Amino acid sequence: MNREQVLCDVCPKFCKLREGQIGFCRARSNIGGRIVPINYGQATSLALDPIEKKPLMRFCSGTYILSYGSYALPVLPECVDFDGGTRQLPSPLDYA
Repeated sequence: MNREQVLCDVCPKFCKLREGQIGFCRARSNIGGRIVPINYGQATSLALDPIEKKPLMRFCSGTYILSYGSYALPVLPECVDFDGGTRQLPSPLDYA
């Protein structure tokens, strides 16, 4: 890693990003020498879920909770395909 790169330690991928480069997750970027979330405030999912669906199920049972989600790629080294098989995700260097 050289002086122009910044190490993103938000996930286990540890992307080394140059100025303006976007990380593997597509949700973080090096802006001004700092890792910045570029998906901040951009909702891709908003739902009212039963509390029992969350790990808080014994907290106010029978009520609802607002679920919010944004975009980003999975940070796991492998992901499961629709047919149950596994495949290796591309390297962050593929996006450089």
